[in-house]
Amino acid sequence: MSFYIPYTQYKDFGFADYFTNCSNNSVIKSLEKNSLTAEDLLTLLSPAAENFIELMAQKAHNLSLQNFGKAIIL
Repeated sequence: MSFYIPYTQYKDFGFADYFTNCSNNSVIKSLEKNSLTAEDLLTLLSPAAENFIELMAQKAHNLSLQNFGKAIIL
């Protein structure tokens, strides 16, 4: 998989403007989705998501259990 195409799409992206437009509501909407887009990921990386770190950790834990179960692989 090449990352060049996504790189070209976001090369000149206005990250600072996007992050300042993120709100608590947009973070909550992203957390409620089953499938995340690139914009949802950016929303969860924004400073507005700082207050939702525990919810993000719980969602990540639940997704890990859903996808991998309670298995330890060495």
